[in-house]
Amino acid sequence: MSNLLELLSRRPVVVVVVASSNPVKVNCVKEAFSKVFPLNNKEQECSGMEYISLSVPSQVSDQPQTLSETLKGATNRAHNARQEYMKRENLSLEDLQQQLIYFVGIEGGIEDEGNDQVVSCACCVVIESISGYVSHAKTSSFYLPPEIVRLLRQGMELGHANDLVFNKTNSKHETGAVGLLTREIVTRSSYYEQALILALIPFMNREMYELDNKKANIV
Repeated sequence: MSNLLELLSRRPVVVVVVASSNPVKVNCVKEAFSKVFPLNNKEQECSGMEYISLSVPSQVSDQPQTLSETLKGATNRAHNARQEYMKRENLSLEDLQQQLIYFVGIEGGIEDEGNDQVVSCACCVVIESISGYVSHAKTSSFYLPPEIVRLLRQGMELGHANDLVFNKTNSKHETGAVGLLTREIVTRSSYYEQALILALIPFMNREMYELDNKKANIV
């Protein structure tokens, strides 16, 4: 029996710590995890999900300017959520490995390709408590319109630029650029959701990724 099955047999509740208080991010995490747990494989069923939202810093700029900075921000959020959760619950690393917990970081960013072309995308990072494995995936990307690009190049954040161009208020906590530009054919939540499910692939295929042979560590 794998470490995962042993833990689920003792405490069959999966804890998911979302490194954000943004309701869109929290909701998309719930949607993604609800599709993955419980799995159809009876050996990996869980009896419930517990979601915890923690506001933690990304330790990158408010508007990440490259894909690598965006990934770093998502990774930092997931690691910082793990540290904050351990501190809040007074847990050691050994204690943490006795529970099945996923720490999720999501960060949106842009990549300036020049010639009035700026791409928007987001990165999703998931850390598992048992193995310490860090998995990540990114969303699809799309080009932003010139009016928004000009504001970004003046130093404005994408969310604020969206609010100004579309006459919205706090759109980054609602539909975001992708929802506004697709007229909500693709919502911000559904946009993140697919990338989150892709980031969960290693945890859905533990043996193939040899997760039970890994030991957690704090980075």
